[in-house]
Amino acid sequence: MKIISFEKKEAGQSLLELLLAIGVFFIGVVTVSLMYANITLGSAGSLEKNRAIFLAEEGIEAVRSIRNYDYYYLYQKAQENEGVDLYLTVGYEEPFTDRWIFYSEEETIDELYSRVVRLYFPEELPSGMIEVEVVITWDGVLQDGREIILREVMGKYY
Repeated sequence: MKIISFEKKEAGQSLLELLLAIGVFFIGVVTVSLMYANITLGSAGSLEKNRAIFLAEEGIEAVRSIRNYDYYYLYQKAQENEGVDLYLTVGYEEPFTDRWIFYSEEETIDELYSRVVRLYFPEELPSGMIEVEVVITWDGVLQDGREIILREVMGKYY
């Protein structure tokens, strides 16, 4: 008597199983790649922002240097140009050799950042006090038109 068996003997994998395994592997690779790309862009954006903060602080330090060297020059510039965009450069002519001075041309740094200095006389401050605002703008990796603003109040240096 013959026994009939309805069980199949599977010698290998079916095409459907193979396609499913490839799909799961592909989804995993794409997910890891996207996470890596986001981390890389995020760190590039952080580096840009840190550089912008450094440049803004450098602008404040430059104005402080001008104030320490010649407060009346700073005060006069502030009165003449209140709220107007001013630019910084290191002077190369006497008597300003190797000193920060205000300049009339836009300051572009590393072909990416633009720095503007504005001087104000807010009414709530005592006489002789100047508010300094340094604005750094740049087109970043993640977003165009990024901006950092740093403000400080300065008085006469004694």
